[in-house]
This record gives sequence, C-alpha cells and structure tokens, in this order.
Amino acid sequence: MYNLAPTRAGIAQLVEHKLPKLGVAGSNPVARSTSPETKPLRAFPPEGAFSLEAVVKVVAPIRVAHSWVQHLNAPRERVFPLLCPVRETEWVEGWDPEVVISASGIAEKDCVFVTGDPKAIWVVTSYEPPVRIEFVKTMPELAVTRISIGLEPEGDDGTAATVRYAHTALSPAGEALVIQMDDRAWQEFMERWETALNRYLAS
Repeated sequence: MYNLAPTRAGIAQLVEHKLPKLGVAGSNPVARSTSPETKPLRAFPPEGAFSLEAVVKVVAPIRVAHSWVQHLNAPRERVFPLLCPVRETEWVEGWDPEVVISASGIAEKDCVFVTGDPKAIWVVTSYEPPVRIEFVKTMPELAVTRISIGLEPEGDDGTAATVRYAHTALSPAGEALVIQMDDRAWQEFMERWETALNRYLAS
C-alpha cells in the first residue's frame, strides 16, 4: 500500500515550491517571480507502463449457442406460468430442484434456485409475463448458460416459443461439456421439451 499522507517536511517543501518567499525590505520578489514551469499533463498510466493483460487473464470464449421455435398447443397466458422452477415439477420428468428462493413461491425476477448433478445455480434475470423469461445458469468451474424464452401468439389458440441457449465454458472440463451440445443433441432436447409440454397442456 502507498502512504498518501504527506509528512510535515513534505508540506513545507510543497509550499516553498508553490509560493514565492517574501523578500527583504526594498525588494519585491513577488512582482519579479514567475510561476513554476507548467508541464503538460501526462496520461495516467503512462503509455506502456502496464497492460490489462498483465493483471487480468483474458481469454477467448468457448461458447455454443442454439435457438429453436417450439409450437405449443395453448395460449401463452397458459404456457408462461409453466416456465417456472416450481411448476416444471408438473411436466418435466425428473425435475427436482434442491431449493427455490422466491418471495412469491413461483418464478419471479431475481428468483434463485439450485439443482444437482452437476450442481447448478439458476437466477431469473428477466420476468415479463406472458411474453418473456430469461435465466442464467451457473455450474461452478464448468459453464455458464444464458437461457431466453420468448412467447408469441400462434394461430387461433397456440404459442410459438423461441428458445435460445448460450453455453460458455469456464474450464477444460466445462469445454467438453459445452461441446457435447451439438446440433443433434440440441434438436433432441428441444423435441423432448416440446412433446412433454404439449402432453401436459392436453391433459
């Protein structure tokens, strides 16, 4: 740490440098004095003194992104409430969050929930019923996934759900996990999701 408090001697030197001394009788050193030489301000930090790369590790992302449009057989006012960590237990086989932190008891802005295998922490970052919901899912030391779902009316009584996932690896192990979500795996995942939701909506 730098000591930013000036010493008594340092203050005296600063005053002596900035202010001209009073002269003896009959002289006027104030009138004859000139201001200390003004030097142009120098950018801080000086160019080349250091770079962010020297103190912050910056790497290119290993990221896999996908999007899909699901066609759901119900109006979005009925679909939207089901995109919830509590309500998903009704239609997603095996869905069993360890804890859901919510003032309302269901999905809401800043709702946090935790799932396992592998451990993941989810945060609802956007909540706009019945139009849009967004989550950020963090698997510590593995990956971060941003999930966005937008709902639009389709036909007389249906919903087009645009689902977007963006997986970003945090480690070599996370990179291997992210790369597994190729186009084929993504399509199978979306089709299972769409089928399960439509089966529930028809019940």
